Amino acid sequence: CTAPSSDSSPCLTCHSCQRILSGNHIDVTEIHPEEEGKKIGVEQIREMLQFTHITSTESDWRIFIIDESQNMNKSAQNALLKSIEEPGDKVVFFLLTNDKTKLLPTVRSRAVSLRTSPLSSEEMRRALRSEGLAEERLNEIIPAALWGKQKSSSTTISPWDSENLFLIIFVRSWTAVALQS
Repeated sequence: CTAPSSDSSPCLTCHSCQRILSGNHIDVTEIHPEEEGKKIGVEQIREMLQFTHITSTESDWRIFIIDESQNMNKSAQNALLKSIEEPGDKVVFFLLTNDKTKLLPTVRSRAVSLRTSPLSSEEMRRALRSEGLAEERLNEIIPAALWGKQKSSSTTISPWDSENLFLIIFVRSWTAVALQS
């Protein structure tokens, strides 16, 4: 972020933040299963690893996010090991998972676990309202975020909404993250 707030939260409006939110920042790479319900394969990880030793271009750090990392197959996790043991300068990996027990013990032992607690509906409402979402839209999005369902069959949650909802809430709740060993 080029204009963080006084509490170091990203502004979410500068060029850098907007590029990250849209998935177009050259120094931020996200890996996820190519199809819902599928594994993250070794080829996806190897392709990502080709960029770990390249210096960041537009920011100070090169960031790699492996979403649904519990879905990496064993070969993919083993391919990742050396890089998380000895990452390049200013390289950070985020392995996002809802079940860290599905990661190999060797991967878990080389990572710091960051545990977040869920936000209440009121905390979500405050955070999203501060981002300019209309009250009507909040009433549609928050139930879907909390319970994984839509308020009515006519309510649709687009991928943009769900991704940005996660990013906004994650960024806003960053100060509540606790380090666990």
